[in-house]
Amino acid sequence: VSRKHCLIQFCDSEWSVRDLGSGNGTFVNGVRAIGTCPLNTGDTLKAGPLEFSVTIDLPAEAAPVSVFDDDVSKWLAEG
Repeated sequence: VSRKHCLIQFCDSEWSVRDLGSGNGTFVNGVRAIGTCPLNTGDTLKAGPLEFSVTIDLPAEAAPVSVFDDDVSKWLAEG
């Protein structure tokens, strides 16, 4: 996984992911993410060798907007 691999964001009442030019790509449901791709509950998000199941448990209009630390190397090193 690249240090700045992909961006998950909430914009215009929709969760989405955008690859940030990573070497191994970002995939949603097995399809390479080109540009911004919407995310929905039940989707599979793959960033390099890591695979996640997407769960959105808040209505989009109630979803919190947060700033995340984009340096995943810290939590990757901990695991």
